[in-house]
Amino acid sequence: GGDGAAIDAQGLSGVLAAARVSLFVRGLRIANGNQGCVRLYRTLARFEDVSVEDCSSPHSGGGFFIEHSDVAFERVHIRHCVAALDGGGVFLTGRDSLDTSPFGSSLVALHSSIA
Repeated sequence: GGDGAAIDAQGLSGVLAAARVSLFVRGLRIANGNQGCVRLYRTLARFEDVSVEDCSSPHSGGGFFIEHSDVAFERVHIRHCVAALDGGGVFLTGRDSLDTSPFGSSLVALHSSIA
């Protein structure tokens, strides 16, 4: 995943934040966010062919912080993401839905850990 465009925060900030919207992300590499890479709040989102790499959070959700959102992942790769508290790769809070297999797809979380 993520062989197309890239967003690299170079360790200076988070990368993508969305609140109360519908969001579709395809073919994107998201990297080096130091406030977590992707933060979703009350959002309907779908991620396809996406790579989230080398992201960290001083709190929860190094790769993805998902709050009160419905999210679908297809061919999403999460690598080398850490969080000081919970959810190095993915942190879900509130009433969320994370669908990793709408079409036989899978969520791949590699080398994610809690610091």
